[in-house]
Amino acid sequence: MDKIFSKMFPWSFCVWAVAALLLMIIYSYGHAKTPRLNAEPVAGAFTAPLFVTTHDGDTSRICDVETQ
Repeated sequence: MDKIFSKMFPWSFCVWAVAALLLMIIYSYGHAKTPRLNAEPVAGAFTAPLFVTTHDGDTSRICDVETQ
């Protein structure tokens, strides 16, 4: 069984195949697309904001929690 496998896939081929696979994985991590976030200022009078959220189902208003 080992002789048949070694004739079909020599060790040098296996090493090159593994190296190519690792290079493809490393290359794909470097070029992964990150999602874009479009931020837009809505107010500027915040002194110490802690948390920003919206009401359930209402995305037209924003709620802000601040410390005093």
